[in-house]
Amino acid sequence: MKNIANEKVRRNKMEENWKDLGNAVIIKAVYDYRHARKVYEKNKNNYEAKSTMEEVESFLLSDHFKLFSGSSGKSLLEEIKKEDANIKIRRTERAGRQQ
Repeated sequence: MKNIANEKVRRNKMEENWKDLGNAVIIKAVYDYRHARKVYEKNKNNYEAKSTMEEVESFLLSDHFKLFSGSSGKSLLEEIKKEDANIKIRRTERAGRQQ
């Protein structure tokens, strides 16, 4: 019985580690996407930033993303874009008030 309990604990820990890894990959992808998007908005000729954005979008829409998260990357991508648009609006409003 003790061996069965130990095996369950070990499996749970391994599953938890995989989830942590998946979350870290997703967080890094979102960070990279947002950073590349800021760079690209300042310079539309920055093909490295555009390429990074395209790579991250491709990842978020892939089966690999579903493997890491168990959910839809499309909805996450839409949420990121919506949040970024709201941030841009707030910055514009703040800049207008400071003038």
